[in-house]
Amino acid sequence: MSWKEKRKKERRAKKIHKILEWMDIQKINHKGIYLQRGSQTRVVKGIQIEPINIYLLPLEERVNRIYALANAYDKLKFDLYLKCVRKPPDLDRYFDQYQNYISKEDNPAIKKLIQIQFDGLDWFYENQREVSFYMLIQETEDLIEKRFDMLVQEFLKAGFNIKVMSASDYEQIVSNEFENETVNEYMFTHLLLPEDL
Repeated sequence: MSWKEKRKKERRAKKIHKILEWMDIQKINHKGIYLQRGSQTRVVKGIQIEPINIYLLPLEERVNRIYALANAYDKLKFDLYLKCVRKPPDLDRYFDQYQNYISKEDNPAIKKLIQIQFDGLDWFYENQREVSFYMLIQETEDLIEKRFDMLVQEFLKAGFNIKVMSASDYEQIVSNEFENETVNEYMFTHLLLPEDL
């Protein structure tokens, strides 16, 4: 086996190992993703990070932000999982606003214009995706809150705008993990029982 093939095999094994850490999902709610393997329950919890284009910042501020993030990583001495997820845009506020306009409007011509805008929003929601960035941790139930507080504190100190994840954010991450060729290949090759081969 050549070194390239060996390296490719090692990368693949590492990728499958990371995916398998997410396979034992027991439940998902606003407190996180609960994973159960045997008698041990682990919780995945995280924050959504608002991205910053550091190239638009003055050089001094850019350097300070990079050092602040490096310090945050140094202080967080546990595994961190960065997930980038493509999901439908958050348009609830706009849908509510147009729904409110339609319900209050009596003029049919204006109602038709509002409906056109509403339909445009609906098309945009169905056909476009936005990227959201999440920083997650995975820990036992007794340690998760302490580590989560540390995560929040360090990312705030590093100057990031963050938001605590909702149940739908966790569901999007799981959905994104399982829309994956490697997962499909793993699941289908392991669902076949030896006597079926």
